[in-house]
This record gives sequence, structure tokens and C-alpha cells, in this order.
Amino acid sequence: MHVSDGSRESSEVERLLAHPRMSDAALAMIPRWSPPVPPWKPIKKPNSSLRIAAIVSDRLYQGLRFEGELMLLTPENWRSVLRHGRPDLLIVESTWVTATGDWHLAQSAPTADSEGLRDLVAAYRAAAVPAAYWMTADRGRVRIFV
Repeated sequence: MHVSDGSRESSEVERLLAHPRMSDAALAMIPRWSPPVPPWKPIKKPNSSLRIAAIVSDRLYQGLRFEGELMLLTPENWRSVLRHGRPDLLIVESTWVTATGDWHLAQSAPTADSEGLRDLVAAYRAAAVPAAYWMTADRGRVRIFV
């Protein structure tokens, strides 16, 4: 049976972790690939001037992103979007995971996020923003979301 010296292993780990960092000049010399389209130009213009506030999955986001200006809502930004974004429509999708990663289980279980989601919907209704609930769950899971 081999018994190792802990301090010897520790110093070896420290030596490996003490790898020198590259300078900015060295990093600038590394070739990088960038897409042929400048990142500041949109791929496609929106099909309409509709301003959509949304809590949706990544799949629905990809499907709607060119239908108007899509503003993804988070617990941190929804008030600001309502106040300054002037949304024409609110869409909330029946989804477990949203495109932003927020609102986890907010529609299906009593959580802090579900309380925030109720506040969001009430505030958008009070501001006379029409709301749509986009049901994408299968029939077996409808009761969880409704």
C-alpha cells in the first residue's frame, strides 16, 4: 500500500495552478473567427411594429422573434418593460423552462415566482395590455398549467 505525503501533493497542485496568465498583447495575437455578418446589424427586420412582452420557451421565442419586437420578461425587468417598453401584447406560454431561465415552475406550483407572475399579469391588465396564454403543453398536462 502506498502512503502519499499530503504536503508534497499540495505543493504539486499549487505549482500547476500557478500557471502564468497571458497578457492582453498575447491574447490579441490569437486568431479568432467572427461571423461574416456584423453583430450590430439585425439578421432580419421584424414583420410588424408589434411590441410583444413575453414569458416563453426558447422554441416559441425562435418562432416569434421576427413577428415584432419581442421583449423577454424576467422578475427583474418586467416592471421596466411595462413602464418604458410600451408593449402592445403580453404572451405567457405554458412552459417548464423559459427562454430566460426565470419563472421556474411559476405556472404550475405555488412558489415565490408564481406570486411574482400573478403580480405581473395583474399589472399588465391594469395597464390595459391585452394578454394571451399560449398553451403548448400536451393534453395530459393541461391541468397543471390551467
